Amino acid sequence: MIAYVIEGNVLARGVLKMLKMDSFVDGNTVTDRMAWFGTTVATVFGAFILSNVVPFFSDLMGLMGALCAVLLTYTVPIACATKLLPMEKIERRFAFCFLPFSLLV
Repeated sequence: MIAYVIEGNVLARGVLKMLKMDSFVDGNTVTDRMAWFGTTVATVFGAFILSNVVPFFSDLMGLMGALCAVLLTYTVPIACATKLLPMEKIERRFAFCFLPFSLLV
């Protein structure tokens, strides 16, 4: 329930911003609140329908997690480190040596 409250609010805010309805995000009028309510209800309803319509949904989520685990564990930190951290030339080359390996695994 806590995860839904956090992630659902972020998703609803993103949907309203993508639809260029920024005024509904922070507004206090009845129209703003109803737009926010409608967005969150549509999000919950869509997630429920998706999880019940797709057969073997948990297997699909497990496969997606397994495919993305290596990328998120090795490739993204190496790419961020080479871009954000001050490194000497030899350290940067050493980090770049691991990038192809992380993409192949």
